[in-house]
Amino acid sequence: MVLAQQKKGIPATTQKAPATTAKPAAQTTYESLKTVPAQQPPANPIPSQSEYDKYQSSRTVVMAPVDQPPQVGTVVKLNFMRLVVGGIDVELEKRVAPKSSAILTGGYYAYGLLKGGYRLGMDYRQYLGKSYSPKGLYVSAGAMGNFVPVKDNQLIGKTTVVLLNLRALVGYQILSGHFVFDVAAGPAYGFVTSTDTFSDPDKALKVGLLPVVKLSLGYAF
Repeated sequence: MVLAQQKKGIPATTQKAPATTAKPAAQTTYESLKTVPAQQPPANPIPSQSEYDKYQSSRTVVMAPVDQPPQVGTVVKLNFMRLVVGGIDVELEKRVAPKSSAILTGGYYAYGLLKGGYRLGMDYRQYLGKSYSPKGLYVSAGAMGNFVPVKDNQLIGKTTVVLLNLRALVGYQILSGHFVFDVAAGPAYGFVTSTDTFSDPDKALKVGLLPVVKLSLGYAF
């Protein structure tokens, strides 16, 4: 039996190797893509200090500057327009509210027609718009009395003549540091009387409307 196989040239121990079959590559289909989970975005890293500061600065709300009353609230001034008629006026302005002030005026006539006389007055001043006392645009109202001695008693029978006026002014006051420049103008209603006519107003000599101009320099503190 063995000899017969050898004669035919077939080795006795030779066996056929099993055939190997390669698996086909998986094909990408729409159904297979549906089963792939979506890729998640990476978690945000912790920002650096500079990035955090930049973020905070972008969130900062910038507030518009708010006008505040000046730090000074008292002004002492000289009214140089009074020099025209021989007088020297000193004004004391005192803030009584953020936008208003009261003014006391005292003066003396050193020369001229009213020489030897003196004057006393009071005004209330209201600052307008964004202006605060004692700076900016204002309106004021007040009264002024001039007391003038008269040598000729035959003028009206008394030694002192009283010149009174009620006035309303519009003006503007500039504050630069502690220095003040004040200019104002307006009408005044005045009349002339004497020391004994306060009990009898009919004896007063009415003057009517008069112009009033103020030009003052001062110091604020």
